Order: sequence, then structure tokens, then C-alpha cells
Amino acid sequence: MSRTRTLSQLREEAYRRADCEGAYDRHDRADVDRDLNQGGARFWDELIAVRGTEYLQTSANITTTADTSSYSLAAFSPRFYMLTGVRLDERGGYPLRKFDDHEEAGLRDTDNTESWPTHYQLRRTGAAVSSLVILPEHEAGLTIAVNYVPGWADLVDDTDTFDGINGWEDYMIDYAARKMALRDGERDLAADLFNDMADCLKRIKRVAPKRDMHQARRVKDIRGPHILRRRYPPA
Repeated sequence: MSRTRTLSQLREEAYRRADCEGAYDRHDRADVDRDLNQGGARFWDELIAVRGTEYLQTSANITTTADTSSYSLAAFSPRFYMLTGVRLDERGGYPLRKFDDHEEAGLRDTDNTESWPTHYQLRRTGAAVSSLVILPEHEAGLTIAVNYVPGWADLVDDTDTFDGINGWEDYMIDYAARKMALRDGERDLAADLFNDMADCLKRIKRVAPKRDMHQARRVKDIRGPHILRRRYPPA
């Protein structure tokens, strides 16, 4: 079973571990909540690194429109963070390939009569807004499946919950408690809490899936780029 904890439970546990129970005047609840969420975001990145993107990925669909090659990912829920794969989800479907900047002109060639997308590129703006460019030009009404890792979703209300799976919520609790200890000048306690955070990550690493580093994780496509000139799906 999962181990779901509310924000209020995580906050009170952080106060307890920092030996600051009831010290709301010295450590405002809003500050502790901010530290809990910052610890959660750091933990999220650690979890991706340890267990892989597949562990946290979700998916959403894009419906293509006419005369459009760029599709915003801003509306993805939960918030888009990291792209893991793109595929055409039509009539059997097939994965799209990432294209580089030097390939774009050829893929936009108006003499190209291809009406099925074969390539994609993820683009980000300075405002951290992401969009997905899909080429060549394609017809409307196609479904593009996008696999992605969502970003950390801040806990805001006392009843908001975090699933610690098997006690992994200790990481964010210890992170917030350590921040309180540092503000109080309790260096020894802060060091102990830092070690507890490291122990939590070691636990997760011990149960992470073992990967064979001597084999490709997927069968490689050795057919060559000419296969992409075919019309998908075959007529």
C-alpha cells in the first residue's frame, strides 16, 4: 500500500524532527511549507535520477491542426517537466524521431508531399514555456501521444497529500527540519538531518530496478533514414 501524508502531517513532523514543536513564532508555517516543497522538488529530481524517467512518467495527447507545426505543452497536467517520448497514435502508430536544427529546412521543404509526421523537437522559451514542433507538415485530426515526466506539484493546502510510497517522505521532512536547524544555529542537528536524507536516498537506490549496462534498453532501428520517406501507415 502507498503511504500518503498530508501537508499538515509533514509540517508537524518537520517541527518535531527539528526539536521545534510549537515554535510557530520562530519558524512560520509558511516558511516551513516552502522548505517542504523545495525538499520535495529536490527529492523529485533524485527519484528521476535513481529510478529512471519511466517510474514517474505520464502521457497526454495532442490533436494536430491544419497549417500548424508547433504545439504548446503549457496546458499539460500535471505540469510538463521532462520529455521521454513522442509517437503517432494512429492506425498502429510509430515513434517520432528527434530532429536537429540542421535538419529542419529539409523537413519543412514544401515539395515534400509527406502528410504524416515523422520528427519532433522540444523547444523552451525564456519563460520556461515548452512547445513541441512536429514535422513534416501534416493533416489535421491526427493524435500524437506525448510521454513526459511531470514537475513537482507544490503542496498548498493542509489537506494536500504526498504519496511517500514506503516512507520516502522522510527526505522532504528532514530537508525542512534541517533548514530550521540551520536558522537556529544547530549545526550538529543539521548535519544529522543531512545524513538522514542521504540514508533515505540509499534506501531508494537499493530497491531501484537493476539495469543491464551491457545491452541496449531497446532494440535499435538499423533500417536507415530512408524508411522515414515511407508514408505511414502504409497505404
